[in-house]
Amino acid sequence: MPINELQIEKATWERFESKYVITERTAAQVIERIRIYTSGDSHALDPESSSYPVTSVYLDTLNSDLMRQTFDAIINRVKLRIRFYGTPTRDSLVFFEVKRRWDRIIQKTRSSFPYHAVDFVRGTLFHHLDPQKLVSEKIRNCYEDFLAEQYRYHAFPCLWVRYKRQAFQSIFGDYVRITIDRKLQYSADIGPPLSTQQHWFLVDPNLVILEIKFTNTFPSWVKQIIESVELDRKSISKYLTCGLHHRRWLSRQLCCCYHPGYSRQHVVWHLE
Repeated sequence: MPINELQIEKATWERFESKYVITERTAAQVIERIRIYTSGDSHALDPESSSYPVTSVYLDTLNSDLMRQTFDAIINRVKLRIRFYGTPTRDSLVFFEVKRRWDRIIQKTRSSFPYHAVDFVRGTLFHHLDPQKLVSEKIRNCYEDFLAEQYRYHAFPCLWVRYKRQAFQSIFGDYVRITIDRKLQYSADIGPPLSTQQHWFLVDPNLVILEIKFTNTFPSWVKQIIESVELDRKSISKYLTCGLHHRRWLSRQLCCCYHPGYSRQHVVWHLE
């Protein structure tokens, strides 16, 4: 039986995003100010804290071309990832996502399948499973969009990224979501998620990322709160942040293990 579409978010949507790197003190101030305008996110496992873990595996090329698009601030760019929330069970939903950016506009297509149907090593469904028996035509179309981009770039699973998300949504019926992400980690051990074989690296214990997601115009009540805590927008990609952290780690390992003439430029892009 197809998964009930009421269980998932829209298969395709467009929105804007504003991101800020903040401190825990500022996060507490933001949470205090938004409480009268928001409720806890429906994904939250803990209703009191409105928080839950988010785990994604990002697909990329051998040369990390998709990561490089973000690094070079290409206006029109794309990300491919497979994502789930919380600790998965056999029938938990797993999302295949294509995230496209056109200047400031974000478009996402998302298809969902049960956890047991997903081959995380190849970044596809297991070959013996028929998508037509798992989901509706609408969701299949989004999965085909994912496969088309995967084929276009010859992309494969490259990096696991996970973090703890605290999320809130507007009570006014408009699409406004405010998320605070902490404990950003990554693993380059590609295989079944949450495997005991995976080694996770914490990027920065003090890194806190605030995101405002909205359609149409920036909400006035959000703008007032942002101004009251004196925040400045900052472009930050969790995938790029983790990818560069991993490349620097590789650079240190390779420079120690190989001959003195080995250049870090083989591993880490110039940051100038």
